[in-house]
Order: sequence, then C-alpha cells, then structure tokens
Amino acid sequence: MQPPSTVSVRWTRRSQLLLEGILNFLAGLREVASHLVLLSVCFQFVVANGFAGRNLELALKIWARFMNFAFFVIAQPERRSR
Repeated sequence: MQPPSTVSVRWTRRSQLLLEGILNFLAGLREVASHLVLLSVCFQFVVANGFAGRNLELALKIWARFMNFAFFVIAQPERRSR
C-alpha cells in the first residue's frame, strides 16, 4: 500500500487532467460555433444575391412606384376636384 500523500497527488493530477480535457472540449465547441456563424454569413450573401435578392428588389421597385404615385396624388389636389 502506498502512503496517503501519493494517492492524493494522483487524484489531484487526474482531476487536473479531467478539468483540462473539459476546458479543451469547450474551447473546441466555441471554435466550431464561430465557424458555423461565419459559414452562415457567407451563405447570407449568396442568398441575398440570388432568388431572394431579386424578389426583394422587385418588392422595393413596386413600393417605390406606389410611393411616387401617392405623392403625386397628394401634391396635386386640384386635379381631384375636377
């Protein structure tokens, strides 16, 4: 049988290794999460330039035409009374 001090040193070393392993695992998870965020940002630019971007552009053009028409009607009230 070994003296108690040697056993406690082994347990302390094991607990340190366990803690170090857990911290390394969490750091790896954080790195994976940051890469996933960067990947999603890259895909956002691809989607915005694709089909969704064209639909947004069309909606903005229709909205701009409607606003131009609305301001035209509001700016010329004398034509409505005729």
